[in-house]
Amino acid sequence: MISISPAPANHPQRAFWDLFFWQLAERHISDPKIPEGIVLSAPDLHALVGDQLYAELVAWAADGHGRHDFRATFDALFPRRCFCRRKGTMDYNELDFTGTNVYRRIYFSDPCVNDTCDVLFKRTPDIDLIRCRECGDVWLRGMDLDWGRQHLLLLEPGDLKRIESEGVWPSGLDEAEATWIAAEKGMRHDDPRVPAWQRENNPPDAVAKYGAARD
Repeated sequence: MISISPAPANHPQRAFWDLFFWQLAERHISDPKIPEGIVLSAPDLHALVGDQLYAELVAWAADGHGRHDFRATFDALFPRRCFCRRKGTMDYNELDFTGTNVYRRIYFSDPCVNDTCDVLFKRTPDIDLIRCRECGDVWLRGMDLDWGRQHLLLLEPGDLKRIESEGVWPSGLDEAEATWIAAEKGMRHDDPRVPAWQRENNPPDAVAKYGAARD
């Protein structure tokens, strides 16, 4: 039995470990985006998992035909009380790890996300900044009304601070936003009407923290 201590909740490579322990470790993705050698050379892997598990990971990566389910390991390292990131397995609901942030597209309504999250800021009529009351995860949530889909982008440590201090938002929804805005004739985040819209649809303290035009 391997003893695993939980990783800090704000671990700076949370999305990276989502990718490793789910997509690569199960080896059920036909074309992995990151070779095992790159994963194992990550500078904090050994410190994160400890000697015994690290040795197992090295052995696993060296076996070209090896198959192992590390989901229990991931849950031990990154415990949570809710499942904002998934309802079933990580390849469910079209999760994408290829960008800087974990991106999830789900159809219609996900009670797990909708029922436990509070809106911090309405960025546009189609995009909200939301935080889960249970685990503290922060997401950008976009609604593609043309197809009835929600687009969710997980903010990593430092993203929220950059929004507050520099006005720099993660770009992971920009392409999706451009697609559904073109279909619906809506308002993009860089539309000149956005600052006025934000002031009308958010409390003053939220506009001061996250708004496009701040005093």
